[in-house]
Amino acid sequence: MISAIEEKNTILSFFEIIPIINDKYVSFLKNILEKFKYHDELVGPLEHDLKLTIDKLEINKYQVIDTITDNLLFCLEQICDHNSDYFIYQKDNIQKKNGKMYKNKLPKIGNRTLLKRVLKESDRKFSEKIFKDIIELFTLLTLKDENNIIIFNNEYIKYVKENFNDNKNFSKIIMVFDNINNILNSSLDSEEEDIIEEENLEIEVAKKTKTTKNKSKKNSTEDFMKGLENTKIAQLAKNISEKINMNDYPDLCDPTKLLSSFANPSSDESGGIQNLLKFVVSEVEDAFKNNNLNEKDLVGEAQNIMGEFQNMSGFDPMSLFKNNENFNMNQFADIFEKMKK
Repeated sequence: MISAIEEKNTILSFFEIIPIINDKYVSFLKNILEKFKYHDELVGPLEHDLKLTIDKLEINKYQVIDTITDNLLFCLEQICDHNSDYFIYQKDNIQKKNGKMYKNKLPKIGNRTLLKRVLKESDRKFSEKIFKDIIELFTLLTLKDENNIIIFNNEYIKYVKENFNDNKNFSKIIMVFDNINNILNSSLDSEEEDIIEEENLEIEVAKKTKTTKNKSKKNSTEDFMKGLENTKIAQLAKNISEKINMNDYPDLCDPTKLLSSFANPSSDESGGIQNLLKFVVSEVEDAFKNNNLNEKDLVGEAQNIMGEFQNMSGFDPMSLFKNNENFNMNQFADIFEKMKK
């Protein structure tokens, strides 16, 4: 993953980076507003904060810098850790050891919108995006020194010390300045772990989907075979096969003679494929005469079977014949006509 530091082709000054951060922050607020535009409690504060930010930027280019520094810089470590619970369960008031209560400073993403409220209403994926967007804002205020260590822009540090010295979290801000290399590197490690976790999850989903499809395909095949057993065609074939005595067709047991009977049917004299086909045709005719079988019913069953087979396998059995230029269905029918004589 390419960091915001690596995206900068040249080292920009604090004043040059401010317009970039302003644009990104406005987009950040717009994205959150779009997410919660139908949320009764959040839409109002978010609309107010977006309008206020845009209006104030016209007269104060430091508006966004002041907002994120005052509300988010002191807790940047928890943001980089993607620690939603840290923010969601923050209390408005904290009791000191002496028993007195003091008002806790809750991080905001604008003038009115508490970060804890947004995170509480967000799913995991959107919470991760919020954290990453905030981290990117601060990352743009950093650079790498000659030792490849991440540090904050000196001009930004100077600006904060001059304007936020009285901030109640100023000591925490200084700690973030001193430890920004470890804090941001920890964030990168966390993002890499998230990517690996997402990839593993995708693999698991793919495996489960494949297993489900295989089970479905297996069940479909089993249903097809069970249905096939109950057809008139299958019953007819079963009845005929039970009557066939292979001893009556010795040529069928000799591969050489069997191939010869296919190539030259007139040479088949000692009980080969032609005799077997004559027997089958005779049995089929008898079934039509004595078992009240209807030719149209059998043809309909055959078409249904081929249709179901094609749906199940994606293969059309008739394509074997359609794509064979040497195959002629009329010739095939003639064979049976001659055998009946």
